[in-house]
Amino acid sequence: MRGFLSGAIWGVVVSVVGLVALSLLSPLAPSPEVSTASPATVDNAPEPDESDSAGLDKTDPDLAEAMPDSLTAADSDQDTLSEIDQADTQAA
Repeated sequence: MRGFLSGAIWGVVVSVVGLVALSLLSPLAPSPEVSTASPATVDNAPEPDESDSAGLDKTDPDLAEAMPDSLTAADSDQDTLSEIDQADTQAA
């Protein structure tokens, strides 16, 4: 068991030393080119064409379908708050 732990410790040490050496020997990333002048503006830039939608209609897919114009008999049996008017809400 003692040889196994010694080998594991030496393996970690060698790996760390190797990674440090690789890190120090690798070339640095080039620094970005920075200038104080602003970029040149483009006067003749093409504006986006609205007819470039490939024939798609301009409806929002997230919107639900339109509500029906009139309520049917099944829809008129909805819950209302009229039962609350008849409830006994006075303190005893």
